[in-house]
Amino acid sequence: MTARTKAGIAIAQALLKEALRRDRDHGYRLLEDYVFYLKFATPAYMDDLWVFTPVVDGAMTRVTLRIYDWLQPPRPEATPPQRGIPVNDGASFAPDAPAIALATIHDPGYLRIPQIAAAWREADCLPYGGKWNEAKVRRMFDDIGGDAMRKLDKAPGWLVRTYYSATRWFGGIFLTIKKVKKVKNG
Repeated sequence: MTARTKAGIAIAQALLKEALRRDRDHGYRLLEDYVFYLKFATPAYMDDLWVFTPVVDGAMTRVTLRIYDWLQPPRPEATPPQRGIPVNDGASFAPDAPAIALATIHDPGYLRIPQIAAAWREADCLPYGGKWNEAKVRRMFDDIGGDAMRKLDKAPGWLVRTYYSATRWFGGIFLTIKKVKKVKNG
């Protein structure tokens, strides 16, 4: 490896580290449950953030994103204990200001990709074909985020397409890097 290549890698690592720091400083809050419907069936799933319930003879899915607040400091003494830690999917390299609904709904989805994919791995993935896996769950959350940006943020089409494309490209790359780093660090 040449000195120039090493310098380039060092600069890229520094930029990524700064982007991660900035993105970790972002916190989101959802003050009431957000309910929406998918126009396809998914298997049932429930955790502290997400509830997926097949409805209408399995032709649709009712999705509930539960209340969360990642802007407040943790309060373990509260009943129930509140996390409150600003946790999100990682560096998006994009300002969240024009896409608050997208970030508020999309980022909690990225946190649960491995768990949802594991729970659904034996089920047919009707919208994307084959069986459910992490890539298809990620695509579902990217689609949900794009739809939220279009409907809730009322963003212009060019901005929705830009964010959606960037999310599809960089989301997958970032999650892959995160997995490799996790394996490497044990």
